[in-house]
Amino acid sequence: MPVQTLAIAGPSIFAGSLSIVGTSPATLIAKVSRTGQGAADSDWKNPLFNRNDGIYTLALDHQGYLYAGGKFSAVGDQMRRNIARFSAANGDLDQDWMAGEADGFPAKLSWQMAPIPTPVMAIAVDSKNNVFVGGSFDRSRYVSQGSGRNVLAKIDAYGKFDMAWSMGNSNLDYVNALRLDGVPLGVGGQLATFSNDNGYPLARTFSADTLNLNQQGLSGAWGRSNTPGTRQGLLFNFYPDNIAPGHGTVFAGWYTYDLAGGSGGQRWYALQGDVHGDSPSATLGIYTAIDGNLNAGQNPSSIQVGTATLGFGDCSTGMLVYAFHDGRSGSIPLSRVTQNTNCSTRGDRGGDPGNSLLTGTWIVPDTAGMGFVIDVSPANKTLFGTWYTYFPAGFPAGSPRQQWFVFQDGDFSPSATSSSDIDLLQFGGGTFDATVGGGVTSDVVGKVSLSFTSCTTATFTYRIWPNRLNSQSVSQNTVDLVRLGPAPAGCAP
Repeated sequence: MPVQTLAIAGPSIFAGSLSIVGTSPATLIAKVSRTGQGAADSDWKNPLFNRNDGIYTLALDHQGYLYAGGKFSAVGDQMRRNIARFSAANGDLDQDWMAGEADGFPAKLSWQMAPIPTPVMAIAVDSKNNVFVGGSFDRSRYVSQGSGRNVLAKIDAYGKFDMAWSMGNSNLDYVNALRLDGVPLGVGGQLATFSNDNGYPLARTFSADTLNLNQQGLSGAWGRSNTPGTRQGLLFNFYPDNIAPGHGTVFAGWYTYDLAGGSGGQRWYALQGDVHGDSPSATLGIYTAIDGNLNAGQNPSSIQVGTATLGFGDCSTGMLVYAFHDGRSGSIPLSRVTQNTNCSTRGDRGGDPGNSLLTGTWIVPDTAGMGFVIDVSPANKTLFGTWYTYFPAGFPAGSPRQQWFVFQDGDFSPSATSSSDIDLLQFGGGTFDATVGGGVTSDVVGKVSLSFTSCTTATFTYRIWPNRLNSQSVSQNTVDLVRLGPAPAGCAP
């Protein structure tokens, strides 16, 4: 069988799909000397593959391991589907490493539910021993979660899929070449077939670096990628270094709806957890608060209802994998709604933030369990806010009595600190985590004004018109807001 791939480490060459070296059988992976006549390494234990297997790609990491990808289902009596890791010193199979775990998915997979069910055509390993795997994995619900992951996946040094990383909308049929000399990651493959059935070769680069989650620049409005019309999303607020250097927290408001088949009523959740500058993902708790009253001091019931894993591939794309205690689970590929102001791969880039530092979570101190998450984007001249609250006291709404509103000023200058007479909108008829739009109703139900009196205080005035919220009576008030958590660095008090 001809040699199909090579990897070089010091004085040695590793050759894939080579069945014999001189007079010695190689069983698909051989290790030979780079000098002299290329003699076989006498200490190399030939990994045991089946006769019809093939090794199409080899790569070495910085810990002394050799990764082999191709078409195979086992190494000896150990299940390994199309990718395996060996000691580069002697060829022993790494018994502890098997690609097959991802947040939200089981760690142990059956032969029929293999995470990589089709041949691996390319492997690259970065300086942190993350493994990039290329091929065509359409039949894998583990690898293909999210855009681009059906042809290129990222696996950490322990064999766990990085569900937060993706190459975005790639339009690739397959990946058969990878090159990684630092960052970015060079990718070669085939473009998706067009109507004339002609495909075209493609070479592109993608960021292989892990995004620093411990930065304020990721704060803002995010929504499910490529799903206009669903009228739901999340607003994140990151607090870098507020626990220790390199260790911060993130808070998010998630505005959505009842489950499919339900009332189509509004539902909202809060997410919170720690972020670390050297970790590609964060584990969050999912919480909700129910049975409160609009702008009333009564304490609603607050409970944890699930967990989530959050990660970002870059400053404009991310992934949220969620699991609720009631059995709901899934993943949401995220795209930033407003333009990035100061986010970069390694942290806040130090540019002029304008009034973006007013972005954050704001609460009414004497009213527990309700508040606002606000995104200020100087690049878009936009103020966008979500208000998480309840029906008024006395209104005959069943549990959980939740409502949310949105408001937006599309002409909020980069130096502005206040806006008045903004439409207050309410949506209904949607479905939790909908992947297609349609069926959502909207109505302007009142007017609001917002004035930031400092980086930590603001005033909010609202008037909700009568007969616009399920025929409830008029509601109006002015409330003082305070920022939840510390103000961002560089924001005047």
